[in-house]
Amino acid sequence: MKTQSSDVIPMNTGVQLRDDKPISEPMALFVAKELLPMMSGFWHKSAAQLNNNFTGNGLAYGLMLKGISVGLIRSVVVAQAESSREFAPTPQELKQLCLSVMNQAMPQETYRKEASIRALEMQAQAKALRGEISDAEIPGFTRVLQARYERDGFVVSGRWV
Repeated sequence: MKTQSSDVIPMNTGVQLRDDKPISEPMALFVAKELLPMMSGFWHKSAAQLNNNFTGNGLAYGLMLKGISVGLIRSVVVAQAESSREFAPTPQELKQLCLSVMNQAMPQETYRKEASIRALEMQAQAKALRGEISDAEIPGFTRVLQARYERDGFVVSGRWV
């Protein structure tokens, strides 16, 4: 009797079926050839710990620092080495230091408040449709809205038709 494919359950053979890598090759090269040796050189007390489990440490640093630029990581490590730090930062600690540097570099207000004249006209027309103002009052109410928006820090764009 022939077994149907739905009756067969594949067993885990220990072979990795996915070929995605936990960290990219450039990041792995940076961690292995530059970051861990640099950290071992800066913090001699941590050198044995970093070198004893080189693969595990490389993977931990690579996973935690995924998405952070190599230049930023390098500058944060050098800055930490220049401080009176006794031991190398852990992967989590290094990530937090990099993120704090990134947050300080970002401008506080990254957006601009803007409204168009047409949007203000539509608000006035909606009020007219609800019967709150007459059709003749639409241009005047649009100017009132414009003044209110500009007072609140908006840039009103567009032109009157």
